[in-house]
Amino acid sequence: MENNENPKSLKKIDLINEYPHLKDFIPLLDKLNAESPRGVALLSCSYIDELLKNAILAFLIDSEESKKLLEGFNAPLGTFSSRIAMAYSLGLTTEKEHKEILNLKKIRNACAHDFKLSFDDQKIKDLCNNLEYSIKSSGLENVMTSANQLTSSAVMVILNLVNRAHYVGKKKLTRQEWTY
Repeated sequence: MENNENPKSLKKIDLINEYPHLKDFIPLLDKLNAESPRGVALLSCSYIDELLKNAILAFLIDSEESKKLLEGFNAPLGTFSSRIAMAYSLGLTTEKEHKEILNLKKIRNACAHDFKLSFDDQKIKDLCNNLEYSIKSSGLENVMTSANQLTSSAVMVILNLVNRAHYVGKKKLTRQEWTY
């Protein structure tokens, strides 16, 4: 009998079976590789936003009120900015992660609000040069484009956060009885 399965697909399946928390990350890599730099900024920040939401929900007490803070129309923690701030304030992200996510957010906002923007523009180059999680820190800065810096930083941040909700859930808040 012939095996007609794509070996690349089998490797992905094996990886997902061994590391189930990567089940959404693996397809994301394919999407990021198919995107323009602008698309990478938007897509990766959208995914980071979701990872932050999941980490915050994993930390908060299980209740409808907790969900309402993060989901639905006019949710107080329904924006990327508010989730970045809350995750950092609760100690769910490190200072370095926080700064990197803020820099990624600046790039995402520039991409979302300036249709003329190019990754060859000095503004974007400067923003990408502020990214600390990019491969450029390994001595490859001369061969790294702004788009490569963005992609490597975003992927590293995502890898840091992809299983964060699981670990945060181990320190989940519990309801307390307070004395008067």
